[in-house]
Amino acid sequence: MKHTYFLVFALTLFGGHSTTFAQSFEEALASAYQHSPRLKAQQAQVRIVNENLIAAKAAGKLNASLEGLLGGGYVDRTSASVLGSASSSDDGTSRSAGLTLLQPLYQGGRVSSLKKQASSQILSARAELRDVEQNVLLNAATAYIDVLRDEKIAAAQRNSVAVLSRQLIAVKTKFKLGEGTKTDVSQSETRLEESKIGLARAGANLNSSKAAFVREMGYQPEELSTPKEISLPAKTSNLTQSARNYSPRLEASRYLEEAAQSSIGVAKSALKPTLGLNGQLISGEDDFSNFSRATSAQITAQLRIPLLTGGLRQSRVRAAKEVRQQRRFETRDLEYSVDQTVANLRGQLEASKDILISSRKQVGFAQSAFEGVKTEFGVGTRTALDVLNAEQELLDAEISVARAEHDTLLYTYQLLTTIGKFDARSLQLPVVQYDPGLDAPKLASVASPTENN
Repeated sequence: MKHTYFLVFALTLFGGHSTTFAQSFEEALASAYQHSPRLKAQQAQVRIVNENLIAAKAAGKLNASLEGLLGGGYVDRTSASVLGSASSSDDGTSRSAGLTLLQPLYQGGRVSSLKKQASSQILSARAELRDVEQNVLLNAATAYIDVLRDEKIAAAQRNSVAVLSRQLIAVKTKFKLGEGTKTDVSQSETRLEESKIGLARAGANLNSSKAAFVREMGYQPEELSTPKEISLPAKTSNLTQSARNYSPRLEASRYLEEAAQSSIGVAKSALKPTLGLNGQLISGEDDFSNFSRATSAQITAQLRIPLLTGGLRQSRVRAAKEVRQQRRFETRDLEYSVDQTVANLRGQLEASKDILISSRKQVGFAQSAFEGVKTEFGVGTRTALDVLNAEQELLDAEISVARAEHDTLLYTYQLLTTIGKFDARSLQLPVVQYDPGLDAPKLASVASPTENN
């Protein structure tokens, strides 16, 4: 039951989309997931970190190397005796090959600590990947609703320009008939130019939002659909607990804390003896004056006991312990930050919902008032300024609705991101999801009692 309402989030988010729209919210997020270079770069980073575990395991395995030697030479000999002296010379080649083996037997627990450390680092990298994935989808969702908001604002501004243009014609007509003043005309012209300025700004904002949309999704926005609002749990404490449990940032930080704990074991292993087996097989021959061949083989056990290092190893242990403390404090600080973010976003979301309700009511009232003032202006009981003010109130209300709708969705998506439920899996996006564990090495668990390395 713990995850039930998250499934409801996703179903509510994507249920009920009209098939008349060419580019749904779900399709846009799927496109962002599939084409994001930032996400692909982080996936590559996970694969890089996977290699740390391979390196850790290799530190306890058999090492073998093969060496060969081929050479040539010249020997000039002179010998002396009572009968006189004699000289001779030889030339020839020498060849040798050697096989060297090294098998660590005991390293003070270094290998098991390295494997635990690498496994924690891998899990942390996977959590960071999910955090990047959420941010990629959040950026895409933000770009999507930014376009919707700016399209509505631009449409409202275009309508305002059209209304004020007709109003200016009406004012000029009345002025020619002697029923208005030059001031009425000037006021109408001023408001019309102000509305044109607003339209230009709205157009610029819309172009900027479309550019961000293309950056995230990879195609131009056309006929976007309005996503459904999402119902979140009533209590902020539920969201806070979910964030503590599922935030990928917190998860990554906790795994780094575990990796720091394992690094202490790595540092302590340098204070302990090490034991290993060394094997060597060498075969060689030369064809100088007398052809000769020799083969030798030996195996030795090597025990190394650290005595004095000038305090270097002890220093590394102390440093590793401080790193562990640092990671713990960083995790605690991040927990407090997540709690604050949830509380702030929840407050912003509730405020935006209230603003949206009032703004929608305001649009209805402002529309009614505008129509009434226009009628009264036509019969001479209202001034041109009254009409201009009523039109401005209607425009402000329409813009307020567009912004409140945008903010309500944005704060909801940000809350979902904070509690770790704005990834491809939670949103059930129609994509082939990347599996970071598909080709990854098997992660280490708690070392078995019989594991000496």
